[in-house]
Amino acid sequence: MKYFAEVVNNVVVNVVQTEQDDLNNFPTSGRWIEYSEDGSFRYNPAQIGGTYDQAKDGFVPLNLHDSWTLNEETLKWEPPVAKPEGPAAWDEENQRWNTPE
Repeated sequence: MKYFAEVVNNVVVNVVQTEQDDLNNFPTSGRWIEYSEDGSFRYNPAQIGGTYDQAKDGFVPLNLHDSWTLNEETLKWEPPVAKPEGPAAWDEENQRWNTPE
């Protein structure tokens, strides 16, 4: 099985796991683009609501934090402060990483 994203106006509106020959069974208002679930090609796995960058031929995931910026080389969102080693959760309000005590 392969992974495909339905893209309309560069926005991912659907994702499916199927064989390429079976894509004809899915109605579409856009086009189907294959991607890898592990991000090994097309930069990232496709996400509904995410976007497709035609110039880079890659998927941009949803931005979950207003303060993060898109790295144009990796098509990944990066925090304004580097993540520390180990488990940590981003605190958008205070612009910092919270680590377990």
